[in-house]
Order: sequence, then structure tokens, then C-alpha cells
Amino acid sequence: MSVVDVKATWRDCESHSGVFADQSTLKYSVLLSDITSAAAAQMEAENAPGLPAYGTAHPHKPFMWVVARTAIPRGPLLWDVYVFYSNEALGNRAEDPLQEDPRVAFRHVETEEMIDQDIHGNAIVTSAGEPVDPPPTRRFSDLALLVSRNEETFDPLLASSYVNMQAVNANTFLGMAPGQAKMVDWSAERMRVTSRTYWQVNYEIHFRTDAVAWKRRFLDQGFRELTGTDDDGKPTFALIKDDDNNPVNQPVLLDGSGSKLKDGLDAVWLIFEDKPPMDFSVLNLDTILDE
Repeated sequence: MSVVDVKATWRDCESHSGVFADQSTLKYSVLLSDITSAAAAQMEAENAPGLPAYGTAHPHKPFMWVVARTAIPRGPLLWDVYVFYSNEALGNRAEDPLQEDPRVAFRHVETEEMIDQDIHGNAIVTSAGEPVDPPPTRRFSDLALLVSRNEETFDPLLASSYVNMQAVNANTFLGMAPGQAKMVDWSAERMRVTSRTYWQVNYEIHFRTDAVAWKRRFLDQGFRELTGTDDDGKPTFALIKDDDNNPVNQPVLLDGSGSKLKDGLDAVWLIFEDKPPMDFSVLNLDTILDE
């Protein structure tokens, strides 16, 4: 097995500035003469003559160097090889990528969300006690932890189960009480340095430390109130009516038990957990700030 041709391509090349370093990717097409095994072909493609060597500068950005190469098959003999550049100083890289220190950063992530109470905990309603329509919004600024770490293995199904469900911490995590840390990203990229293959794993976790944190909170309100149960034990309801005995055309505040809230009483909020608590200890990030 030998390399027949190596060509630079224009597709899928990219460059961006990241939290930890500036990065750029160039793509090459590598054609092999024959194949003995998929693993051997991948190794041959990733180390094909004509590819930029590790540590060499980017052709147009001399402040970046080659830090990794990875090959992806387009067919048995044709491979796409991605060459990764970074401005991370090579002198800071360990000979074994798994011995490199993880990269840790904090930033703030802003979102615009609806609110239903003021800073004193009072319901935001009209002078008649009706909910404001449309509901007001407020800018939230949550602390985000970003970690990039080289790891020997990566389980995409496990990562997906945390990210898709937006899991929150079941136990104390980095000093945060249960439910205050939310998994936003757990992704990885397969990397190779010389003959060593590993995964560059990225984590993004957001923190919210108020009493509700990542739970859902709704103002208890509606057009009906609970009147009891029928012979089958099912709940029965009655329309809430105004002073003229007409059904109300705006939701009315309820008391948390399905009845109309009596005048002078504080509004009630219903809180629901829609993000499953999961074990964050599997991330092995408990001591990340101590390293």
C-alpha cells in the first residue's frame, strides 16, 4: 500500500477564534494505491508525504502551527485528511496528549426570558390582579464553565443523553447545590498526534443559583376552578365567573389548590422539574479547578 496522490482542497476549510486559542483547518484529499485494512489505510492517509508536518506553520497564518491530523474515508482508497492548526504554543504541549493540562474558562451567557414576579417576589399583574399580556421579559446572565480536555475514550451515547435532556446535577457539583448546574454541551473530536489517537472533549455547563434555578415556574392562574370529584374519582371543574355571572375572558389567579385566589392573598407559583437530575461525577470534573 502506498500514497498515489495528495491534493489540497477548498471545501470544509475553516478558521475561527475560540475561548482557548485561535484555530484553523485545512483539508487534503489523499488517494491510496490499495488497501490491506481500514486501520492501516487510515494511518497511511494521515501520514501521507506531502501533508503539512506537525509543528509547521500555516501557509497564510504563520502564527498558527499544525497540532493534529485526522483522516476520514470517502471510499476504500480515497481519504479526506483534515489538518488542524492552532496558535497554542507547542512548548506547552506534553509529549503524551493525555498528560496535557485541561483548559478551563468562565464566561457569561445572556438570554432574554419571560418573568412573572418582581425583585421583591411579588407577582407582576395589573391593578385588577390580571396577568400582564404580553408578559414582560428580563435579561438573564448565567455563569458558564467551559472545559477542553484530552481523553482516551468518548461515549457519544452517554454524552447525548446528558445534552439532549439538558440534565442538571443530582448532587453537589463544584460547590453548586443540586439542580443549579445544567449540561449544555458535551462533545468531542477525534485527534491524532503521531501514532497516538485520542479525543479532545469539550464540556459547557451553565450555572443558575437562585431558588428556582433551572426549574419551570408558572403563575397559578386559569379560567376554571376545581370543585371536587365525580363518582369515578375524576376531578370536576366549574367556569370562573365575573360579578355579572359571565365566564371570565382573562385568566384568574388561583390559590395553588385549584380554587380562585381570595382577595388580599399573595399569588401562587407552580414549580415543575423538566430537566432530569443526573450524576455529574461521571464527568470527572470535580477537581478541575484545583489542577
